[in-house]
Formats: sequence, C-alpha cells, structure tokens
Amino acid sequence: MQGVRLARRLGVQYISTGDLLRTEIAAGSALGSAVERLVAAGRLIPSGLITAIVESNLDGHGYVLDGFPRTVTQAEALFAQPALAPSIALEIVVSERVALGRLGRRARPDDDPAVVRARLASYEAETVPTLEWLNHRILLLRVDGHNAPDAVERNIWTELKHAGRARQGSSLSDAWAIASRRDDATARGAAYAGE
Repeated sequence: MQGVRLARRLGVQYISTGDLLRTEIAAGSALGSAVERLVAAGRLIPSGLITAIVESNLDGHGYVLDGFPRTVTQAEALFAQPALAPSIALEIVVSERVALGRLGRRARPDDDPAVVRARLASYEAETVPTLEWLNHRILLLRVDGHNAPDAVERNIWTELKHAGRARQGSSLSDAWAIASRRDDATARGAAYAGE
C-alpha cells in the first residue's frame, strides 16, 4: 500500500476511507449497516457523511488520505477548511488490465464483478471530475503505478520532492498529501480508493 508507505516516510497519519468504512460495518452499528448496503452495491457514501467520518478521524498533525475526496463536493468541503486543506494530491496511474488484476488478487466481497462495474460508472461520473478539479488547482501529481511497489514508492518520493521544492516555504516533513490510487476497480483504475 503506497499510502501507508508515504505516511511512514512523511511521519504523518494514514487514513483509508475504506478501512474506516469496514470498521463501521464490522461494528454492526446503524451507520455500519447503511454503509454496508451502499458498499455492496458499489455506490459512493454520501459526501456529507464520508466527509464527517474523515474529519472526525484527523489528528491535526498532517495526513495521507487514501480514498478521499472522491467527488468535487468532498474536495470543496475539505479545501473550505484551511487547517485541513492538503497541499498535494497524488494519483497513481495504472491500466484497466492491471487494476482489474490487482482487484482479483484482493478477493474482497465488494470486488464482485457487478460491484466493480458500478464502481467504474461512479469513477467516470464522480472521480474523474475531482481529478480535473485538483489538477486545475495545480495540486495533482501523477505517478506511473505499473512498476514493482519499491520502484513506485521511489517515483512517488521523487515527485513529492520536486513538488516540495516548487512550493515556496513548504517542506515534505510538513506537507499534507492525498494518496490516491488507480489500482482499485475502474476502467481507468480507481482513484482515491484503498487496497
């Protein structure tokens, strides 16, 4: 998981929305039951709810978010709070073939082919515009994710170092980043999705 590796290198908190949602489901709460139905159908969690869940889990000392924001509404909510607004967004890009192959090895219940198809549609409708929104704000870095994990990690770190030098007064030690992935179930790979 590149998000975990990145958080360790930066010395910041790692938050996977997928992990948060699976924890809610395992708890068997009313929220968990509602989340489980949406996840099983391949649908996104409503923006207000997932934003509140993410915000309630931030420790305020920097973070790597994995799986958030997936929509422009979520991105706008995050960036509306200066203390939470990330300085960098990262997209790890892989082909559809590689993304689907990696999904097959995960063997999660929500990786059923019908659910994957629903995620593909959701990705195109919701996440592609979010990536464009981030790119327009000169926050998005793209890294090729086809190589071995160690090589991808080196490439991510190189890109972040370049971005850190380009941002006046910013350093990687205090940079806030969003780790995103295209290795989770979409035709173009799923951005902002956990492994």
